[in-house]
Amino acid sequence: MVEKSELLFVMDTQQTECASILMTTICMSEIAAIIYASLLKKWSLMEAKLNLSINPNSQKTRPETEKNSDKEVQE
Repeated sequence: MVEKSELLFVMDTQQTECASILMTTICMSEIAAIIYASLLKKWSLMEAKLNLSINPNSQKTRPETEKNSDKEVQE
């Protein structure tokens, strides 16, 4: 028969192994989340740069309709 101490040792070893696998998985998930967030930030910055290069005057001037509506309000 298996002694109680041997059984406890096996259970403790299995729990330690399981905890180790779980911690490794959690750490890898956190690292992946950090990398993903970093890539999203870079992609959004690149998208903003591309939008500015395609429409360089898009943020510098207002559309004509807004300018005309301002004139109507002043009159």
